[in-house]
Amino acid sequence: MKADVRWIYPSNMHLTLKFLGEIQGASTENVIAACKEICCLYRCFPLFLNSTGIFPNFRRPRVLWIGIGGKTDLMRRLQKSIETALEGKGFPREEYTFRPHLTVGRVRSSHRLLRLLEVFFKDEILLEPFTVKEVTVYKSQLTQQGPVYSPLAKCPLT
Repeated sequence: MKADVRWIYPSNMHLTLKFLGEIQGASTENVIAACKEICCLYRCFPLFLNSTGIFPNFRRPRVLWIGIGGKTDLMRRLQKSIETALEGKGFPREEYTFRPHLTVGRVRSSHRLLRLLEVFFKDEILLEPFTVKEVTVYKSQLTQQGPVYSPLAKCPLT
């Protein structure tokens, strides 16, 4: 039997710097312009996947994630700059502290979850570093099969 987890397709994995919710028209163009303006001020930087974890806690696990290591100070500055620029465009500031991660699964129930967590936390992650070269602004459409992400714009770093 399998644990009751909805796994994220690898093609849908991404690192969210800012979630905006429902926006339309001119607001979308403002978001893209702000992101391009900020991204051109930042150089490319290396990151790597380095750990596993859960949100919000072990008593109520809802999200299984893989943590990010490397030049996270640069990534945090980039995220904060985007946050500030978008706040100036009328988007509310996030209430949580930015914690860089890739969501890999969403827990639906505790069925067989303990065994899964034993395996999930057992081994360290050993993958090659990668270089962040751009920020992509995505539109997401929710479907019964899960979200479908469509890129609206790519904002290159220098």
